[in-house]
Amino acid sequence: MLRRGLAAPGRLWLLLRHLDEDGRGWVAVEEARARLTRKGARLRFCGWRQLRNLLRAGEGVFWTRDTERIWLRSTLRVSDTLRVERLTGRPVTLPLAALVGTIGVVRAHLYASFHSGRVSEETQARGEKPIARRTLERVTGVSRRAQPAYEALAGVGVQANYAVGERASAENREETAWEKGGALFELRDHRGVQGRAGQVYLAWQLPNSYHGPHAQRGRGRQKHLNRRLADLRNQRDAGNDQSAPRRFRRRYYRDGASAARAVSRRVGAGVYWPGRAGRRAGRAGKRLWHVVAAGG
Repeated sequence: MLRRGLAAPGRLWLLLRHLDEDGRGWVAVEEARARLTRKGARLRFCGWRQLRNLLRAGEGVFWTRDTERIWLRSTLRVSDTLRVERLTGRPVTLPLAALVGTIGVVRAHLYASFHSGRVSEETQARGEKPIARRTLERVTGVSRRAQPAYEALAGVGVQANYAVGERASAENREETAWEKGGALFELRDHRGVQGRAGQVYLAWQLPNSYHGPHAQRGRGRQKHLNRRLADLRNQRDAGNDQSAPRRFRRRYYRDGASAARAVSRRVGAGVYWPGRAGRRAGRAGKRLWHVVAAGG
């Protein structure tokens, strides 16, 4: 929804699905008007004129309609229309209070839902799985400039991550500076955590880790939906030369043993595993990461 600029009609689709408690697949126009636009209604978020505008904007994507009913399209059909190749992560629960808030709040929670469902709640609590803001922009459609504002608005926990490399020397300082740029700095280990106390190490900032604010739910029919999405995509792309979707190379691992096994299959770029965490790691704070590169 965010990538396609359809957060406003998408919010309405989610609310209409909430109104369809019996799973009929449709909501009467008058019921939608009464429960979503009338003053004093618990789910009111706009007026009747704006609701008509939203119904036009989402026609053929989220629903079809006649004079009496709004026929809701399924998750499968909406996903296919929005060119979602695969449902990833875990389903999460969005609060109704967010869906009836301002459109900025809605966009912030849609963005935050990616963080909430991206990894298990246990992994989130450990503050693992860093992800770059450039990747977030590509995945969610939210610009790097807007991401921190959405995180603050939706209550996303942000953890800063830093990698600690070799002891600093004149030789490796210049070489690493070319590779890491402005992210490189020197870290003096006063407490002897990395080795002998007082040694200076090269260190650099890694992408942040995030803790989403929404509760996770069971995957339900997600595997079935993904198979159906693949079938629809294959039918649509039959006879066309379609490039394979971009896959991201894994760089962050749970422990040193996993990282050591992985580095033997990689060339050049390092892989990381978590080390010492700050006091509020998992929702905020800082974490230091170990790094090993092929041949290193």
